[in-house]
Amino acid sequence: ALTPLPVTFRTQTKVVTIDARKTAVVVVDMQNDFCHADGWLAQEVGVDVRGARDPVEPLNACLPELRAGGIPVIWVNWGNRRDLLNVG
Repeated sequence: ALTPLPVTFRTQTKVVTIDARKTAVVVVDMQNDFCHADGWLAQEVGVDVRGARDPVEPLNACLPELRAGGIPVIWVNWGNRRDLLNVG
């Protein structure tokens, strides 16, 4: 059994304690199609994606620290088939 590794930090609304040995970071849909002005969501759907880039800098700052601490980082990306049958 793994020895717990509690980590406590303050959020905007409360103090949170997690067990770093049972923790992973899941990053969902941080890809150009959703977060860039030239991406699919902005160009094809017409969505204003400016706010979607807000997490990029904080993620770039904290993910190396998390990885160095042994916390897995899992990236989940969405993709389209060439025939677009999975869209809609």
